[in-house]
Amino acid sequence: MLMQQAVGQQTYNATGTFTPPAGVTTVTVQAWGGGGRGGARNNNDNIPLAGGGGGAYSSGSASVTAGTASTVTVGGGATNTSAGGDSWFGNATTIMAKGGGSVANNSNTRGAGGAASSGFGTVTLNGGNGAAS
Repeated sequence: MLMQQAVGQQTYNATGTFTPPAGVTTVTVQAWGGGGRGGARNNNDNIPLAGGGGGAYSSGSASVTAGTASTVTVGGGATNTSAGGDSWFGNATTIMAKGGGSVANNSNTRGAGGAASSGFGTVTLNGGNGAAS
């Protein structure tokens, strides 16, 4: 997640908090949802399966109060058949990007990209679908 303010920018690779310095009342946020997990075989036949979907992208501006911390949630990539994590600033209805879909075990059905329509922001874009093997 990338946040820009009048005095610079901060990049978050993990969930944390952002406390704006004096004079900052608005931040521009760019968020990417976590990617989905690719398919896995239940045996060791080394046959490739479909890839997981990419996380969606959302961006927009958010009002902040100097000295008051806001939560920054960074969605992680999926490690099981659940979707990748959602990423957001403040709360999940301010600026939020959906995670990509994962692939079920023993399946060659592509993981769907995170849906822009489920995100929040001024600009929302779908994540890419996973590739089939």
